[in-house]
Amino acid sequence: MAPESDTATTLLSVRQLETQFTTPDGIVSAVNGVSFEVNRAETIGIVGESGSGKSQVLMSIMGLLPQNGKATGSVRFDGQEILGLRRDRLNKIRGTRISMIFQDPMTALNPYMTVGHQLSEVLTSHRQISPADARDEAKRLLDQVHIPEPEKRLEQYPHELSGGMRQRVMIAMGMLAKPDLLIADEPTTALDVTIQAEILDLLTELQHATGTAIIMVTHDLGVVAGLCDRVLVMYGGRIVESGPVRDIFYDPQHPYTKGLLQSMPRLDDDLIGDLPTVAGQPPNLANLPPYCAFAERCPYVMPACREGVPPLRPISSDRAKACILDQLP
Repeated sequence: MAPESDTATTLLSVRQLETQFTTPDGIVSAVNGVSFEVNRAETIGIVGESGSGKSQVLMSIMGLLPQNGKATGSVRFDGQEILGLRRDRLNKIRGTRISMIFQDPMTALNPYMTVGHQLSEVLTSHRQISPADARDEAKRLLDQVHIPEPEKRLEQYPHELSGGMRQRVMIAMGMLAKPDLLIADEPTTALDVTIQAEILDLLTELQHATGTAIIMVTHDLGVVAGLCDRVLVMYGGRIVESGPVRDIFYDPQHPYTKGLLQSMPRLDDDLIGDLPTVAGQPPNLANLPPYCAFAERCPYVMPACREGVPPLRPISSDRAKACILDQLP
């Protein structure tokens, strides 16, 4: 259950979002009744295994679903309903007030255009400035995201840059229009840990400088710990736990969250033997059970777990979980 909206602080309000895909094998229910809010200048993490519905939440918000996908519910951005908004009206919001960073910059950047051309094109499309001013602004942004020799990089093509530099270019492109909300879909997955840390530090630095809110989708709980204020844990297309990052990490209240945290390597472990894992496989989103989707993998399962889908219920003023257990053993 998401908290009640405060229009003074709430930037994005998602209510009962449902996303389905029509496939030859039937209907795939990728997102099932998801509700949450993002406040101004806040960072929200959405975590879960592959196939949990994380990225489809973002694509639904951005209106980027393929033709066989359909989203229902409500997505209000700064008080305006944007779910189902006409493309021409949505395009005035996307890229200006809401920007997105994709997982793989090599597929998101145009390989046939220089970095400078691509950055300048964003500015001339969304802001009425001259090509010369757009180039100057692009150079300034590359310098702001700590890319060395920005003048030189403007003349280069994406394949001439390292993976870390390409991701910095994507961040610069996302921040060009000074958006109110930046959506990041697994932005550090393909990078080594040193570059990951630099990218996370950069996002934090830019957020402090601009007040931009961030939604970070990731399967890496370490990324969430280093960047986010609150976290939403997704499983089977639903939110199964939500709350402040510190509370979730130190006192998980859903068995799935506990399993994810236990599977993380720790510096104080002796690292002898295999890491613990969450046993079993994620559910098939085309054939979800009419009860708790985690029941088949849960070490605390009981007959009541198969009597219906547990709702996301508040367990404190700022935490919620979808589990019938009052307290984990």
